[in-house]
Formats: sequence, structure tokens, C-alpha cells
Amino acid sequence: MRVQLLTAGDIERVLTMEEAVRLIEEAFRHGAGADVSCPPKMYVDLPEFGGDLRAMPAHLPYLNAAGIKWVSVHRQNEERGLPAVSGVIVLNDPATGLPQAVMDGMYITGLRTGAAGAVAARHLARPESKTLALVGCGVQAEAQLGGLSEVFSLDKARVWGRLPEHVDTFMKRVRLPQCELQPCETVKECVEGADIVVTATPSREPLVLLEWIDSGVHINAIGSSGRGQRELSSGLVKAAKIVVDDWEQAQSAGELETPVAEGWITPEKIHGTLADVVTGRVPGRENADEITVFDATGLAFQDIACAAVAYRRCIERGYGTEIRLG
Repeated sequence: MRVQLLTAGDIERVLTMEEAVRLIEEAFRHGAGADVSCPPKMYVDLPEFGGDLRAMPAHLPYLNAAGIKWVSVHRQNEERGLPAVSGVIVLNDPATGLPQAVMDGMYITGLRTGAAGAVAARHLARPESKTLALVGCGVQAEAQLGGLSEVFSLDKARVWGRLPEHVDTFMKRVRLPQCELQPCETVKECVEGADIVVTATPSREPLVLLEWIDSGVHINAIGSSGRGQRELSSGLVKAAKIVVDDWEQAQSAGELETPVAEGWITPEKIHGTLADVVTGRVPGRENADEITVFDATGLAFQDIACAAVAYRRCIERGYGTEIRLG
């Protein structure tokens, strides 16, 4: 049994953010119908180690692709000098079930999450948006900046992080032509006056308040994808038009977990899913003054769509290492 081993470097050579935006929009169009199978992510709690494992399977018949992303979230790893989040993707041949590839999952995770944020903002933000606020300065913030830059002509990106040294590192690492990066000392300073706000932290307490947000702002709530996490205040959530990637996941983990548990967010108060918006089942932005929120919990079909295309291109171009199992 031959399996292709693909590193992040292999995948980066064959898949760009521009292509990922196209792939993710296509995936959401198919995800609105019955031709994509994507069960909710499954959690394996490891409380004695302060972390968990997450299984995210999907089958995409339109790409003849199936597979699973296996993710670890262990926040204490940062103190050990190890990644807090790690993951691998296993692709399988849908016809035989045999594994085709074992792939780095983190480059694809960043790429597909940045692309999903770009697709959401394309439909929900004002087209003339120029100023971006990044609440958080890790790899997801960088991916969101990259994705949004494919859709909007951004000229300024404000950046906030809990530690000044993390902001400094971000400022040195990220270079984007014609978009000025501006460090901020507070979340309030970061988000006031922004056209698009991205929250990309693992916070368990609200960071962004309604009184700091102008009318017409779009928010990509990216970081709050785990249980017990939230980045937006209750007032902001109540005031916004909310679009989710998946209602079943959104109500049980992330930004809407607490509002649903407290009973003041119900399915009727959700505008729709991103698939609904992309396919035109429900409208996106309807006026220049509404506040919109995309609550992203992460869907496996996004990972498998990108992984399948990357795998086939790597095979065509001779990238990766073939290994034998069994």
C-alpha cells in the first residue's frame, strides 16, 4: 500500500491563497446541497493534559475526494516551545477506502480559514472596505489578511496582540504591498473606525464591544471555534446579522455557545449559513449600515477540498515522498 507523504512546503508550492478562495467558495456552493457529507467535528477531551483532539471527516463527491483532519489543541504547549495547535490530513480513495496521502494539516488550515473569511466578507462586507482590524496576531490573523487582500483593496491593517513582542514579530514577518500595518496598544484603538474586523484569538472573555463598532462593519469571528471561547460581547452579537458556517457546530462551540445556552440566540435569529449566502438562498449584506458577523467554526469539507487539489498537483509535479504501509 503506497501513500504519499506531503509536507507544508510541498503544499505551499502548489496551492495559493487566490486559488484557495475559489476552491472554498465552490465548496460552500456544493456544501449547500446533498452532495457533500461533513459530520460535525468530534472532540476527544484530554483534561489531565489541558487539551483535546478533534476529528473532522468529509466526503466531496464533486471532487471525488474523502478524508479526515485530525487536530490537537494543547494551549500549554506554548510554554514548552511546541505548537499549541497541530494537525494532519489523511486523504482516502473514496472507491476503495485506501489511504492516498498523509499531509501537513496546518498550512491548509490557515489557507482555508483565510479563504473562508475572504468569501464571507465578499458577500457581507461593504465592497469599498479599506481598513482592516486584526484582533490577534498569530498565523490565523496572517491568513485572514492574505485572504481579504485577494478580495478587497486594503490600504491599512491595524494589529493588536496580548503581548507587544507578538505584535512586533507579526510586523516584521508580514509584508503586504500597498497595505500599511499599524500596531495598536488596545483592542478599542484597533477596531474603532475599521471597515472589517477579524478576531483571531483563543479568548474565553469578550474582547470587542458594541460601542466600539461603527455601523456597516463586518466581523469575521475566527478564533472562537472551540468550546468555551468567545471574542464578541453579548451586545454586539445581539445587534448583528449573524451568518454561520454550520449551525450545529456554531451552537455547541465558539461565539454562539453561551448565547445559545442562555436561550437568547435561537435558529430563527441566525440569518443563515455561508452556503445559503453564497448560493443566494438568503441575501448577504442588504444595506450600508448593518453590522454583520461571520461565525467560523471550521468545516472539514474546506480542508478536504484544498487537500485533494494539492495532492493531485503534487503527484503531477513529483513533490512529496512515497512511503509503503503494510
